[in-house]
Amino acid sequence: MVHAVRNIDTLAQMQKQMEKEGNRLGSIIALRSLGERMRNESRFEEALSVHSEGLRQAEAIGDTLEWVRALNNIGTNYRRMGMLDVAQVYHYNAWKLSEESTDTSHNARKNRVVSLNGLGNIYMTLGNYERADSMLRMALAGERQLGSMLGQAINYANLGSIFEHHGEMDSARLYYDKSMTLNIEVGSTLGISLCHTYFGSLYEKEGKYNEATAEYQAAYRLMQASKDEWHALNTLIALAGIYNETGDNVKAMDYLSTARQVAQKIKSPEHLVEIYTLYYRYYKRLGDYRTALLSFEQAIAMQDSVLDMEKMNRIQNASLNIERNRQKQKMTEARLKLEQERAARHTAYAIIVSVVIILIGALVTFLYIQRILRRKNIAP
Repeated sequence: MVHAVRNIDTLAQMQKQMEKEGNRLGSIIALRSLGERMRNESRFEEALSVHSEGLRQAEAIGDTLEWVRALNNIGTNYRRMGMLDVAQVYHYNAWKLSEESTDTSHNARKNRVVSLNGLGNIYMTLGNYERADSMLRMALAGERQLGSMLGQAINYANLGSIFEHHGEMDSARLYYDKSMTLNIEVGSTLGISLCHTYFGSLYEKEGKYNEATAEYQAAYRLMQASKDEWHALNTLIALAGIYNETGDNVKAMDYLSTARQVAQKIKSPEHLVEIYTLYYRYYKRLGDYRTALLSFEQAIAMQDSVLDMEKMNRIQNASLNIERNRQKQKMTEARLKLEQERAARHTAYAIIVSVVIILIGALVTFLYIQRILRRKNIAP
């Protein structure tokens, strides 16, 4: 019922009505959907407020599934806002709650996978690719078990980015191809657009600027009608970068100006770091070193607002806790398996001993009966 409502204002009214009528679960589901739609329109602060209320209501009725969903949604909102340390806390708490839960339903397992993907994205942004790879591969395995093609597409693309960072272009292309195939199959316009951007990045690194530009333009066309400005910024920045690389100053400045306006409007410091870095490269190429330096300083200042050493340490410490818990869980599982094997062996030994005793008893009884029979036959 909630998902059938397309208009955000209508959905907000429906949520209020459900809350008024005492339909608490309906209210929580409506808040979740409402916040997700706001986030998809880059209305992050509103989405954060709505999802926070959903979290409060889920906690109040003790609904673990919706509780974890709200934590993950809040974590994603904070990631889009560039507040990685806060985002990490919410994704980590969602993961921890999922691990502690005995619920093995499809939705419960999906919640855990979403938590891992969120953490993987944070570690990628931090540049901790080893930790990101670990999280994303666990997320991919979980999506395979759930049979989610879209979930697999997202994780294949993220893992492809890690390969690209390491300079393993063939592996990156293989993973991007897998992501594109799955995105086409499920009809994800966003996913297809992102894959075009990824392919463009590979071509750009190979110096194939015409092919790169074509991929970026294909991505841009797909995102033009979208209200998801956060993701659309990736294509604007990519086009600005390729035109700067090829010396097309007019187009480079056009896309850079548009990207900066959008990033400032939706308050995305993560994108502004990339944009000011491109301004730095642009003015440096033109020999305007004073403006280049100013742009560079803006990029650094914006980067510090996204992540300083204190925030990074908090995030890394939490990632270590996850790894320790994962290793502890593996140790526990191994110990239980060993104990089960020992118990099975002891049971087998007990059965064998029992069978041997029974056989011996039967043999003794048989021999005893035979002896009695022989005596009877001998007796006159």
